[in-house]
Amino acid sequence: MVQIPPGAINPYLTSILFILGSILFWFGYRHWLAYLIFVGISGWLLLHYKSAWSWAALNLGLLYSMIIGYLLASSAFTALPKGSVLAEGKVMGVVSSQQTPTQFEYSVNKLNKVRSEPIKLKVTCEHICSEVKGGQYWRLLLSLKAPTATYNPHSFDTERWLMSQGIQGYGYVKPSQRNTLLAHSSHHLSYRQFIYEQIVDTFSEPQTSASLAALLIGYRTDLSSLQRDRLREAGLSHLIAISGLHVSLAMFPGMLLGSLAWVIFGSRLKYRKQLIQVVLGLSTATTYALLSGFEPPAQRALFMLLMIAVLSLRDIYASGYQRLAVAIMIMLILEPKSMIDMSFWLTVVVTGVILFGLEVKAQNRMNSLIYLQLLLCTVISAFQLWLFSEYSLTSFIQNLWAIPFISFLIIPIGFLWLTLKGLNSLTNYIGPIAAAIATSLDFIVYLFWYALEVIDQLKKEHFNSVLVWRSYLSLVHVVLLMMVLIAIWLTGLRYKLVHAVVLIGVLLNNSPKREGLVLTAFDVGQGTAIAIEVDNNLMLYDSGYRHNDWVKIAGVLPAWLLANGYEDIDYYIESHSDIDHSGGTDWLLSNYRVDTVLQSHSHLSAKANFLERPQCRPNMSYNLGQAKITILSPPQNNQWSDNDRSCVVLINYSEVKILLTGDIENRGEQWLVDNYPSLTVDIVLVPHHGSKTSSSWSLLNVLKPNVAINTSGYRNRFNFPHDEVVNRYKQMGSDFYDTSTHGQVRLFISESAEINIQPSRQQNPALWRRN
Repeated sequence: MVQIPPGAINPYLTSILFILGSILFWFGYRHWLAYLIFVGISGWLLLHYKSAWSWAALNLGLLYSMIIGYLLASSAFTALPKGSVLAEGKVMGVVSSQQTPTQFEYSVNKLNKVRSEPIKLKVTCEHICSEVKGGQYWRLLLSLKAPTATYNPHSFDTERWLMSQGIQGYGYVKPSQRNTLLAHSSHHLSYRQFIYEQIVDTFSEPQTSASLAALLIGYRTDLSSLQRDRLREAGLSHLIAISGLHVSLAMFPGMLLGSLAWVIFGSRLKYRKQLIQVVLGLSTATTYALLSGFEPPAQRALFMLLMIAVLSLRDIYASGYQRLAVAIMIMLILEPKSMIDMSFWLTVVVTGVILFGLEVKAQNRMNSLIYLQLLLCTVISAFQLWLFSEYSLTSFIQNLWAIPFISFLIIPIGFLWLTLKGLNSLTNYIGPIAAAIATSLDFIVYLFWYALEVIDQLKKEHFNSVLVWRSYLSLVHVVLLMMVLIAIWLTGLRYKLVHAVVLIGVLLNNSPKREGLVLTAFDVGQGTAIAIEVDNNLMLYDSGYRHNDWVKIAGVLPAWLLANGYEDIDYYIESHSDIDHSGGTDWLLSNYRVDTVLQSHSHLSAKANFLERPQCRPNMSYNLGQAKITILSPPQNNQWSDNDRSCVVLINYSEVKILLTGDIENRGEQWLVDNYPSLTVDIVLVPHHGSKTSSSWSLLNVLKPNVAINTSGYRNRFNFPHDEVVNRYKQMGSDFYDTSTHGQVRLFISESAEINIQPSRQQNPALWRRN
């Protein structure tokens, strides 16, 4: 091969390629040609020349790939037709037989009998769910909606996930005789659907079947809210679904088999030991990725492993960083949307940690599995702290036992059971063995959840006040944190205690300082949940929507409480019994200590413990720090509707008045006008989500609010808030904020009575977010 001096061509060629790639991109050739030319040749130079210029080419190429990937991540989707449409397409993945209604991904190739580019939808099905299976082709009558979601800082960003997955809209299956299984589909199921039904049929315990479906085929829908909460609190959410970590770990059994094959067959093998290890390792990782449905996280991890393995087998030296950088660049070529997918960057981090750990092991002769496990737990913990602003100190310890327990016990035994189940028809001897393994697997999964429950109870009883970090963390915090944690790992046992004490002290003292009153209207869709903070005291007003065991506020409130430094709640007021206001009450009271609970006297609230709690009555008053809380309504012994019996609450702070109104309608509003004729307020929670039956002129003429905050779901079926209601507030001169438009709304009132409002969508714009 002709040798080119490293310093002679690299800088000039790199500059030319960068300019050429930019021109090709901006003139419409998109990313393919620009990427392939620039990254391909830069990577070739990198691997053949060990000069500073080749390092510059690598880093420039990596930066260029990330910028272009970010710009292309929000490429326009096909515009969805409005109203009802007749769609034809393939049901993707798995359809649950345990949930009603259920959701599934649907790849549409025809709309209203006209062939279209493939459109990926997230479909909700209530009417024919028992008949729909993954892998089948169906004609469905759908009502379509844009791929939007609620937005609350510190909570999971669903809109970001939707865009990264290429989901172009939501669909709801409407009852119709035109919903039919297409003839050419027959009754063939996808292999994942087939495995799912084998799991459900074999394991009658929902806890076991849901866990195995998540771990073996990457299907998490059947996990209960309790299971999800327990995993989140333990810092183990990343383990229960197939991810880059699982695929990476799945390579190790194959490599061990390769080592065993080399020991047994030795000199009879014509290939190098490393080649056999890599081939068998990639085979086990590929098998696992395919069983998971080959979802994007599994694809990325497998591709990175392949790239790193190929570069490792070449007779060219490339460091772990160089191999990882080339893999990232090529992955962004293939799928630019990976740039905004946090699971992609988690895969990158995990892969980088594995490479780094292996290199450190080679230099220091340490036990690779133990130290690699410690390093993985450390970095994943830092990543979790950055993403969710919460981290339990027990999470590190739980990852130490849970990662090997799942990766080297549950998953291998699960695949052994699946293999024997598939071979059951060949001989009568396999059936009893498969049944025995299934019994053992059921017990092992039970042990996993039992251990989580015991640790969770121990933490709540003895260590809850100590074992959670609460902080707002920037990227700078996380970089510093990871540097310190890696330093702890590298410096040896004698320095670990000093580092840990300093690190924990800094984070535990990084609680946000609050002055004045803060009102937070959570974005919980078509429902209401409000938090009032004064002098480190907290009141919650309503708790949003619930469907079966799914509680919307459960995905929002825990992270918010941790980020703001709260463990307990001083007051909780349930305005009335409608499910969109009281849906989270039971969950809230079973998971947090609440000093005072107030409820409305309504028919549906007559639970066993209802009489033990105070009911809202006029002129009841409480102190929340320097704020005064006064109950204005409902009157005693009224015969009103549940909506009009909502607890109406007035909050006074520093000459600023806030009125929380629940779902009161004309009758309840008129009672307020008659009994409080001089009631003027600065801020009002719009009654009944902006319904036409509320916000009457008689009420608004008395209140004269400067700010109106409405809670509603985006494009909800009630069309709340109605235009005429919004116009009333605007005619009154009120600034109108709606959670469906603005996301979570935070309102700050200083001690000098200054009001500052922060709508989260507008304060945190992003290319994937509806603003």
